[in-house]
Amino acid sequence: MPSKEITPLSEEELRRFLYSMGPPPVLSTEDPNAFEELFLNIARPLKNADRLSLSLAWEIAVDTWSNARYARHETIAVRRWWDKFHDSQLVAAKTMKLTYEEGLRKKAAGRSMYPAEAVQAAELQEKIDNTVKDIDAIIARVPTEADFNQALRGNADFLHVLDQLRNGANRRRFGNCVLLDKHGAYLERTTQEDDEVVDAEFKEVQALTENPPQTETEGPPPAITASPPTVPTTENENSHDVEPQNRSESAQ
Repeated sequence: MPSKEITPLSEEELRRFLYSMGPPPVLSTEDPNAFEELFLNIARPLKNADRLSLSLAWEIAVDTWSNARYARHETIAVRRWWDKFHDSQLVAAKTMKLTYEEGLRKKAAGRSMYPAEAVQAAELQEKIDNTVKDIDAIIARVPTEADFNQALRGNADFLHVLDQLRNGANRRRFGNCVLLDKHGAYLERTTQEDDEVVDAEFKEVQALTENPPQTETEGPPPAITASPPTVPTTENENSHDVEPQNRSESAQ
């Protein structure tokens, strides 16, 4: 009897299990379809897939997704520090420009004809023009390695937390991969043993069907013979009585 073929679960069965786990653990900025495809890619190669196997595949998918998220947020944290630093420089330059413009308005409102006032107004106008150039330069500035180095230093504590989260996700994923491999080997071994038992029983039944056991034929039972009677008959009793009488007559 040929051994039973192990067929993987269908796409419909995998998706049914996936939907039974509830909403996928994705953020609003993440793609739920990408997580679904990640789980299916992990679960499709499973030959013997029971509930435990699919649960382990789910946990592996979650830790893989979380690991990618933590790695992505490490970059976001560094970039966020730079954006904050960049915005603070821009706000400072714009505030300085407003201050110079306010001073220039006050000078213009006084309509002073003194040379010193005119010089101060010219200086303020020059500062305003320079500030506008500074603002344009800040907006167009591209971060350098030195800027990102400062960003890493400023986010060291948060990056350390993310690193711990990634290590935890990696440990869980590795442990679940080991469990999934062992459980799959157990299911395959159990299936093979069941096939061997079924195959042996099939061969035994087939052999009995093709070669039935031969039973011996018995002859008729032996005839029953009558046993001699055990009670003495009347003839014998009379013969015993006549013999003593004859002896007595002879004596006379």
